[in-house]
Amino acid sequence: MKVEKGCLVKLEYKTIVDGNVVDSSEIHKPIEVVYGHTSISKELADKIKGKEKGFEFELKQTVNSKPVRSEFSYGSFDEDTVELMKKNKEIELEVNKFWYPFKVIDVDEEKDRIILEYEDPFKGKSVLHKIKILDVHKLDLKEVIKHEKTDEEDSETDFE
Repeated sequence: MKVEKGCLVKLEYKTIVDGNVVDSSEIHKPIEVVYGHTSISKELADKIKGKEKGFEFELKQTVNSKPVRSEFSYGSFDEDTVELMKKNKEIELEVNKFWYPFKVIDVDEEKDRIILEYEDPFKGKSVLHKIKILDVHKLDLKEVIKHEKTDEEDSETDFE
């Protein structure tokens, strides 16, 4: 079956930065997208459209992102995490089952705020994604809606 709108596409992937594998479907799990319904890059969508199981390709990108500052209520974090933030200028926090590095900008209990900054660790680097279509099958409307809800849940952070 060819990839078309409403198909569940299962993708095996390997992400390589500076010659090192930094993420893969062997480390985590294959990516599943509902083509035409799941938010994916235009480049990825164009590459897989009309393709079948077994199709392999590479995507190259240079990460060009700006640091993102976020303010949180002091009570958003447990006491141990707050203490680590007070003692360290950088901290790793789990978001959606992945660990990310943050700079600690301000921890102020009186103002009930914690300000953190995230900068993509691959900023300015060339990133290579090796991708293979593992499976393609058409979903009925109920399954499409179920996957859309799962995508929304996966995009939520622990901080909201």
